[in-house]
Amino acid sequence: YEQSLPKTLQGGDATAQDVEGLLAEQGTADSDAGHWLRASHIASYKEQPAMLLKAIEAADPASHEHALQSYREYMMQHQAMGHDDEATNRALQYTKMVHEARYGHLPGKLLEEFLKR
Repeated sequence: YEQSLPKTLQGGDATAQDVEGLLAEQGTADSDAGHWLRASHIASYKEQPAMLLKAIEAADPASHEHALQSYREYMMQHQAMGHDDEATNRALQYTKMVHEARYGHLPGKLLEEFLKR
């Protein structure tokens, strides 16, 4: 599979956008090959937290890592924009959704306290 990829994706210099573009073009985003390609370029995704979340969601949506990264993204958004920001609220809702997929429902403030640990 790797040898069939464009040269830009055979090395470690590809961006997350390059990877996602190829996966969309091939229609392989949710395939084993798509998961392998994302994992091969994980460093590119770490530079862009939102794309990292999408990659983890595609590969293992109920993983501990997905819950952890979604909470980190929420905290960065909260620190940058504050509690009342719309993007902060979307990030919190996403974090709650990921957490519920992994651990089940926790009401209200219990979830925020749990995630802080």
